[in-house]
Amino acid sequence: MAEGTPGWELVITLNHIHPLIARRVLVPSSLTFLGLHDVIQAAMGWTDTHLFEFRVGAQTISMPDGELSHAPDEWDAAQHAMSEVQLKPGDRFTYLYDFGDDWWHTIDVVRSVAHVERPQLLTGTGACPPEDVGGPPGYAEFLAAWSDPRHPEHRAMREWARGRYQPEFD
Repeated sequence: MAEGTPGWELVITLNHIHPLIARRVLVPSSLTFLGLHDVIQAAMGWTDTHLFEFRVGAQTISMPDGELSHAPDEWDAAQHAMSEVQLKPGDRFTYLYDFGDDWWHTIDVVRSVAHVERPQLLTGTGACPPEDVGGPPGYAEFLAAWSDPRHPEHRAMREWARGRYQPEFD
């Protein structure tokens, strides 16, 4: 008999970015939304230094940060499992990371999986932007400077991004 709980295969795509940045993961349905946040952070290469929220239909799910309280109808990501929203293949929801840079991700439910032991990264494409680069417009400027040795900001961007940016997804 297979171990694990039911789950889903998800594709997580970073919006408003070219070239494509996406990750395909397996997650158990028992995973909390905080757990899904942790999976996305690891899969994308983010460093978990900013606030986040999920929007599943009309439901907003986030973490209280100690200073801001939840709206009465908002769910605490640590207290609610993904199974509570009854996802099915073809469903789509969003994840926002970093309210300043506005990194919007689209999460597509590809298929249901009978048994998932633990979250798994299956595949991915594209390098994740460095933290605090300025959202999609800042990332476009960063890439222009990063890739062109004649760009006036090339050296500064290379120094700033040292240790923060891996140009290839591995």
